[in-house]
Amino acid sequence: MPDVISIGAVNIDIIAMVDRFPAIDEEVAVLDLEMFHGGSAANVAVGVSRLGYSSGFVGIAGTDRFGDMLIEELETEGVDISHLTRVHGSSGLVFAAVNPNGDRILYSSKGVSSTFDRSIIPVDYIKESKFLHLTSIIADEAVDALGFASSIAHDSNTKTIFDPGLIFAEKGIDALSGILKNCYIVLPSQIEAYMLTGLKGKDAGKKLLEYGPEAVIITQGEKGCLFVTRDSIKKISAMRSKAVDTTGAGDSFAAGLISALLENKKLEDAVEFAGFVASISVTRRGARTTPFKEGTMDIDG
Repeated sequence: MPDVISIGAVNIDIIAMVDRFPAIDEEVAVLDLEMFHGGSAANVAVGVSRLGYSSGFVGIAGTDRFGDMLIEELETEGVDISHLTRVHGSSGLVFAAVNPNGDRILYSSKGVSSTFDRSIIPVDYIKESKFLHLTSIIADEAVDALGFASSIAHDSNTKTIFDPGLIFAEKGIDALSGILKNCYIVLPSQIEAYMLTGLKGKDAGKKLLEYGPEAVIITQGEKGCLFVTRDSIKKISAMRSKAVDTTGAGDSFAAGLISALLENKKLEDAVEFAGFVASISVTRRGARTTPFKEGTMDIDG
């Protein structure tokens, strides 16, 4: 069984590099256009594999050529896909516009991921893993399905790390309470934390802790992250790097965090390692930019 199971989206990312984002009714030229494999949960699954741990992915891909490509890529990256479900139809697609600062705007087409529900959740598979990583997915039954997965993990002493994403964050904190109560760590961006709680910074972290997790890590881009537990609140600065594309930074952070915890690092040390991994990620284009383990040895020792 894999050390880590990631459940959520897998999709194709089409990334357009632009000088600036257009205003309404304005046209901006695309400087470069590339296609990558993406989906937050799939990105983390790949990242964990690259960092040296066994990784599995649970999600839905279509029966189109994009689906074939997504599956082939996961297999090439060493990710177990024995519980990936294929559904007749189109795979998920995300179009991203990225400016010279690495800022991005995303448009998502959910495709067959809209059929995601608890019927695809593999109970025994989760029970045997060490960590469960959950991310949002566009589907009516997604919150229920991930709540079900988190309850299995909680009852089996599998530690759940939950990255709500904007899709789930806009539902509000009460809608996600069934997941939050089963979490070990909640990992929102500062925007997501505000959307969930209506609060900022440490106040948002404290509010999320009330729902059950042991720790909240609020990522803040180039400013680093805020690490909040019931005993302490710490600001951890980001490592400097020249951002080219921030598309996969949060997923690389999560992969680095989980990998460090699998090495039995203390949680604060794991957060610092995660920041280091993310700082490498933003220097590369695309969503799957987590470095391989050899590329992290400067800090990993």
